[in-house]
Order: sequence, then structure tokens, then C-alpha cells
Amino acid sequence: MTLMLRDMGTILSLALPGLVCLAGILWAYLIVGAWRPAAEHRGGYWALEAILLICGPITTVAIAMYPPGGTPSVFQEINHGANLTAVVLAAWVILKAVSHPRKNAGWVTFAVLTFYAVLGVSTVAGVVPDFPEAYWTTPLVVLAFLVYGGYSSEWLLKMSRLVIRIIVVLSFAAILLLPQIVFNLEEARTVFGIHRLQGLMGHPNGFAALAVVGFMLELHARSRLVWRGMFLVAVILAQSTTGIIALVIGLLVMTNALSKAFRVALYLGAVATLLIALFGGNQWLMSTFVPEQAGTLTGRTAIWAAALVGFQLNPWFGYGPTLLGQEYRNSYLPNFDAAAQAHNQFVQTLGGEGITGLASLVILISVLLFAAFRVRKSTDGLSVALVMYLVVRGVTETPLRPAGPGSTTFILIVVFGLLVATLSEIAAESPTIDDHAKSRSQPKLEGRTIRAEGTGGEAPHQSTARSV
Repeated sequence: MTLMLRDMGTILSLALPGLVCLAGILWAYLIVGAWRPAAEHRGGYWALEAILLICGPITTVAIAMYPPGGTPSVFQEINHGANLTAVVLAAWVILKAVSHPRKNAGWVTFAVLTFYAVLGVSTVAGVVPDFPEAYWTTPLVVLAFLVYGGYSSEWLLKMSRLVIRIIVVLSFAAILLLPQIVFNLEEARTVFGIHRLQGLMGHPNGFAALAVVGFMLELHARSRLVWRGMFLVAVILAQSTTGIIALVIGLLVMTNALSKAFRVALYLGAVATLLIALFGGNQWLMSTFVPEQAGTLTGRTAIWAAALVGFQLNPWFGYGPTLLGQEYRNSYLPNFDAAAQAHNQFVQTLGGEGITGLASLVILISVLLFAAFRVRKSTDGLSVALVMYLVVRGVTETPLRPAGPGSTTFILIVVFGLLVATLSEIAAESPTIDDHAKSRSQPKLEGRTIRAEGTGGEAPHQSTARSV
């Protein structure tokens, strides 16, 4: 009897994981069955929506709930499972792109993939070869949005606004529920006595970056004032100098979305800020809003000098992906322990990937800027504002550094996806050579009405939707 019960327990222990997997597959099938048509109705694809949600609130919340000290927890497993799911979905979307390719934007895709390919070369040709997981998962997830042509720019912007709203709302809610994780208590910097707000992002600079992008998207959509106000408060409380500068530049670029009075106030505020920066101004204002280490960009100049040691070791291909990692600091900079990344995209790329990496970065930024200005009218300046945000943030952070499925990759998806989708939409709306030939071949009829079949004498109506 005991032996029989033991055998039954063994059978159940083996069968239970299989039943759980079967239930998960059935649940996913039912969910996708309802999700798929709804996503298509919104102008997108269910798998891409899932990737955006994973890179946004799912991984953000999971990482925020990690216990201190690196203690293993269920949230780490959730994050790992979410990352794996995002990669699988991205691979599926890339396969679907064979039948639904993105057209008229291949040059942007080529520039992005070239940059990631050069990063991949450094994993082999660098001083210390290494191949982190993020160096292949990040390009794969980004590539899905570059090559798949089954979504519109309007859908991407709507989904992106939803994702950022969820993260920011949860971050503000966490002030009451989890105050110990939403404020950066390690830094002495405060505004009105409040420590820097980092929300669920793990660092104030990351929270400010997401809030800046969210504000630009809400401004472009002319959404309710409550959303724009929430994101603006988030940027101020995060106390990120780079975030504030990027926001101001974005506002100046997107002046078409602003009222005349707001534009005048913005210009006057920019002039006042410049005068304060040049001539000192009010001491309270300077001490409240300007960091004490502003002269060294809050200590980043020392980090840049340390990162360039990697370039000196290998000028062509750099040190590799582990630049400024613990081994790097132990070997070459034993007294330096300020940061695990260069806090400058150009320095990070030059030190980690050498001259080849820097060349691919310059090409990528040039292509992004060219594409952004090409579609600026269709996006009311949003495309230029987002690319300028990447450039400005690249001065003090590393927004293009591979980080796997997460908020950093999410922002890249928004920028790259908007450019390629809008380029395709503009090309689709532009008349082709055949269209011009047909129009010339049709005689002009003055004073006569052309009656269409089945329209009851009325000319067929064709509606045109806004690109973004």
C-alpha cells in the first residue's frame, strides 16, 4: 500500500508540470483568440502589444520588487520568464514580416542593425571577449518593430502612451504603498525638501526619461491636461537635469502643438534659464535646482576619462561589452568605483567598441535625424523631438546601450517604430509614376459630372486618416 501511494505521488509529480503547461497553452490560445482581432482593429498586432507591455510595466514592476542584496525571489523568475516571452514573440513577428514586410524604411533598419552588428563584433574582437544576453535579445526585439509592416504609427503611439501611463501611475501610487523604493535616498539632492523621485524605475534619471517621452506623446496627442501635468510633475520631482533639458528642447521643436501664449512663455523661460546659467542669478534658485557638481556634470567627467582607457587598449574595437564592469575596474582602475557605464553614449561606444563602434553610432544618429526631419510635418515635430531626446540623453547617459527587454528598449522601440511606420505611410500616400501617367491619360471634363456605378449618381467618398 505504501509502495502504491509512493508510485502515485511520483506519477502526480511528473504529471503536474505537464498539466500546468497544457493549461498555460490553452489559456494563451483563448487569450490570443480574443486579443488578435482586437489588436488588428486598433491598427496593430497582438504579439507587438504583448512585447510593449512586457518591456514596459511587467519588467519594470518585477525588477522594482527585487529584494535588496540580490536575494533570489519569485520576481526574478517572473522577469526572466517575461524576457524569454518577449524574445519568442519577437522571433515570431520577424517570421510574420516575411508576408507583411515594412516598406520604404529599409535604410533606417539597415543603420540600426549595422550599429548592433558592430556591437556584436566587439564581443569577439574586444580586449575581453564576452557575449552578454542583452547583446542579442535587444536587437531581436527592436528588429521585430523595424521589419514588420502590419502596424500603424497611430497604433504605436496609442500603445506607447498607455504603457507609460501605467508605469507613471503605479509609480505615484507606490509613494503611499512602497515609499522606500520610489525615492532615491542615497543622494543628498532634494527639491523643496523632497528626495529625487525614481518611481518603479530604479533610478531618477530613468524615471525622468520615461516621463519626458510620455509628456511629448501626450502633447502630440493633445490629450487631457491631467496626463501632461502628471508627466511634468514626474520630470520635476525626478530632478534630472538632462531630462529637463531634453523636455525643453522637445517643446521648442513641437511648437505647432502649443498655443501662442505657451510658446512665448517657453521662450522667455529659456532665456531666463540661460541668463541664470551665465550670470549666477538668485542663490536660492541655484542651490535648489542646480546640482553642486554641475561643473563636472555631476562627476561624469571622471567616469568619461576612466572609460576612455578601454579605447586606448584597443583603438579599433574597444574593450568590449564589459567596459567599466567590476573586472575592468579591478584590473585598470582599482581606485575607481563610480559607475558601471560611461554615462555618455559616445564615450561608452568609443571605449567599448572603438573607432568602428563610434563610426556606426555617428551613422545611426545621422540617419535617425534625417528620417526624423523627413517625417516632421506628418508627426507635428514629434519625430524630431524624440530623436533629439536620444541625442541629448546620450550626453549624460547611454540610451542606445543594449539592455534587453525593458524600459530602455521600450523607448528605442517608440523612436525607431515611429520613424519607420511614418515613412511607410508617407510613401503609401505619395502618388507613384503610374498614378501620374494615369492622371495624364484621363481627359479633363469641364462642366460634366462623372457618375460612379452603384453610387446613385454620387461620387464615391474617400476618407483620409491622419498619419499619426
